[in-house]
Amino acid sequence: MNNPETKRCHFVPITYLDKFYQTVNNKKVLVAKSKLDGKIFHPSVTSICVRKHLYTLPGETSDDRQLIEDFYSENIENDYNKIYNILNKPKVRRISNSERELIITTIITLLFRNPMILDRFNEFWSESINRLYNLAENSSSRTFGIDNETVNIDLVPKKDLLKANKYQNKQIFNISHIKFAFRLIDIRMNDCITVNEIEDNNEYISSDNPVSYINPRAKITGMFDPTNYLRLPLNTKKCLIIYPTNYKDCNPSEITRLKIKSNSALLDTTLINRLQHFNANQIIIGSFKSIKNIDNQINQSEEDLFKLAEKVKSETITVLNDELRKRLDLLNNNQRMK
Repeated sequence: MNNPETKRCHFVPITYLDKFYQTVNNKKVLVAKSKLDGKIFHPSVTSICVRKHLYTLPGETSDDRQLIEDFYSENIENDYNKIYNILNKPKVRRISNSERELIITTIITLLFRNPMILDRFNEFWSESINRLYNLAENSSSRTFGIDNETVNIDLVPKKDLLKANKYQNKQIFNISHIKFAFRLIDIRMNDCITVNEIEDNNEYISSDNPVSYINPRAKITGMFDPTNYLRLPLNTKKCLIIYPTNYKDCNPSEITRLKIKSNSALLDTTLINRLQHFNANQIIIGSFKSIKNIDNQINQSEEDLFKLAEKVKSETITVLNDELRKRLDLLNNNQRMK
């Protein structure tokens, strides 16, 4: 007997959302905030980041229709706990080629599979169709051309064309997004992997669009830019980062682990949380503290962030100088002993 087809497609895996549960009065709850009205609520992981038939393809068989959904289920959701355990354990440094491939595949597919891309595409075409209908209503022919076809507004109701257009856009999105993801995975397979861990009371938030991208060397960048830094909060205290090998010296077979606190942690969480809020479609996810603090982080001016970055830079130089001084003192002591 064949398994029933999946109707409710999660574009952010439940296994990912699970890691953001908070313990409140001995109960596990998810803390979320609506980006639309600012209300804090406690959804279940099964009720958010989900859309009916999002990845369903046209086809004669269940296997044909479920091709993308089954891929994500079998290769991402089912393996997420495995890579989370690798990334979350401080003592794990060395990783195999297959583990690195799984980590990079997960973060890149999470970037491309989000329906925000589809939503913006639908908005563009809906506005275009509405304008074309408005123009045709004042035309003697009452027709307009779209996609090399002539549409007569007296024969084709606008709602029917909008519905057909959304269906077509979904098929384009499903085929194109996974092709782009696979191509970028191939390009970035040997990228460096870093996990930042917060050691004080600062915290990361996540959202219904959890992978953020930024290029420190470019003013304008796009999702497919292979020189982007990709960031994915793993929980409220740790964040995964992948970046090209030509940015820094690194070993692709190792995970670089950085423990940060004080101003460094404040700067890192502020920058990442601002990106999470900006990129979120409907909700952000975190702890009570981080959710309530997001407004303060959003309202930080560029000048405030610059001053904070200068403090971090100064502190980093001080730490490096202290470390260098210790090493020189040790070297001098060893030479005296000889």
